[in-house]
Formats: sequence, C-alpha cells, structure tokens
Amino acid sequence: LMAVRVNLGRSLQASGQWDSALAVYNSAIESYYPPLSSKGELIAPLFNLPAHIFEIVSRIGDSVSAQYEMQRAITYYSELVQRHAGAQLEASSRAMLARLYDATGQWQNEIAQLEALSDSTSQAYISVRSRIAEIRGLRLREFDRALSMYDTLMTRVGKADTVFYPNMLFQTALIRMEQKNFAAARILLNNLKEHYRSFYGRTPPAQLALARIFELERKRERAEVEWRPYGRGVPLV
Repeated sequence: LMAVRVNLGRSLQASGQWDSALAVYNSAIESYYPPLSSKGELIAPLFNLPAHIFEIVSRIGDSVSAQYEMQRAITYYSELVQRHAGAQLEASSRAMLARLYDATGQWQNEIAQLEALSDSTSQAYISVRSRIAEIRGLRLREFDRALSMYDTLMTRVGKADTVFYPNMLFQTALIRMEQKNFAAARILLNNLKEHYRSFYGRTPPAQLALARIFELERKRERAEVEWRPYGRGVPLV
C-alpha cells in the first residue's frame, strides 16, 4: 500500500498535478512512520519524500512554501534522529539534514550534522571530514583551520591514495587561491597534474583553476594556453 501511494504521487507529479501529488505524498509520510520495513530496514522512497517535496517546491519558486517545507523536512528528520539514536536511521537522517542545510546555505548547521557522523571507524570518515574542511575553507573562509584539517586527512590517507588524496589536494589549492597565494596554488595544481593525471583529466574545475591563476597573475599567453581547450577568451581583470 505504501509503494502504491508513493508511485501514485510520482505519477501525479509527472503529469503536472503537483497539488494532488503533494497531498498523496503527505498522506504517505503520515501513514507510514517511521519509514522502516517490518524487518527494520530503511524504505528509501518514503524516507526521501520530505526532502523531495522541499526540492520541488524550491524549484517552483514559491519562497514562502519552500521555507515551510524546509522546516517541515528538518522537523521530520530531526525527530528520526532523536527517536532512533544509535541506529542506521539516525545516520541516514543526519546525512539528509546535512544535505538540506547545504541546499539553504546553513553551513554551521551542516557542520554540526557532519560532526555527528564523524566516526573514525566508519568507511565514510574521510569523506565526511573532507566535506567539513571544504565548508570551513570555501564557505566560512576559515582558511587556516581548513588547511590544518586537510593536512591531517592527507597524512592519514597517504599519497598512494587516488580517490581522496587528489581531491583534497585540489581543495587545498582552491583555498590558496582564495587567500590570493597564487604561487602556492599553482604548485599544488601542477603536482595534481603531474602525479594524479587521471583525476586531473576528469576534473575540469581543476584544469580551469590553473588557467584562472595565470589569468589573475596577468600572464596572458600562459592563460590562453590553458583556456584554449574550453573555447574561452581571456577576460583579464
């Protein structure tokens, strides 16, 4: 019955009947709480509904309704955190809260949820801590704190790591750019380009960052070489 109701809501939404879809979604959320199967397993389509509703209303552009749905989603997931402490549902709810806070620029609240997920024994530990460092560095502009976090994490994973290490190297370069320490940022990006070619090759923002550094340093010819693959002129400022 739950699956039928959720699928009905999706069909109504797809056909443009959002008000009817919303009514069905809300009915499913209220009728099947908590979003767990009889075996205690998370029912993802149901669990995701409050966040999904907020996302759709935000796209519609109704700021008042979006604020209402945002608060309703936060209340829903916060209650799950409180009522299912220590269970997987708590971790899933905190992750969803972090995502909602990120969507609305509530960086400190997002960090609070991510900190609660920072279990050093978890497989997600590195990615969670890296995300916190990114927020502190590029959102809150706490540069020194973020750089210290990245140094610790990069030491932990080691240079042989090809998943987390190059990404953190790139994030560190972005922070150096924000600090206007272009020489340090360029060294990091060249290191990335030389030693982590696969990551660099599939990460256009890293390639564009190197071009942007030359642009900011007013090195026109060098900047043009980096920009050329993207078909962009060099608007020196």
